[in-house]
Amino acid sequence: MTEIHNLEELNELNRDLVFGDYIYFSTKKEIIKYIIKNIHLSTLDSDKSNDIIFEILNIKKYKLAEKHYKYKNYRGAWPEYKPEDFKAAERLIRAIYILLGEKDIVENLIISRFEILDIRKK
Repeated sequence: MTEIHNLEELNELNRDLVFGDYIYFSTKKEIIKYIIKNIHLSTLDSDKSNDIIFEILNIKKYKLAEKHYKYKNYRGAWPEYKPEDFKAAERLIRAIYILLGEKDIVENLIISRFEILDIRKK
């Protein structure tokens, strides 16, 4: 069982993801921890729903899953993939890491813009 914390670690993994691997998604506020199950990812935090990362990103989970699984699925808080289709899971995980990175860039640009505007007011 391997722990993956970011896209770089996923890219450096010398094997496919497997049942029991741990996936960590870092946001500005917290780290969301998941474990890979047979047909979905499950949060390790019992007080969080499996779809918390989709809520944080404010994206339509089934639409994103369909694009990366390459088949439709409308079940599960974490959109279910076909049994043991860990390659499909990896494609979605990879997309989420990329979206989290883009979200950070946009938020930092907005903060920088507000700082510039604040400076101009003085």
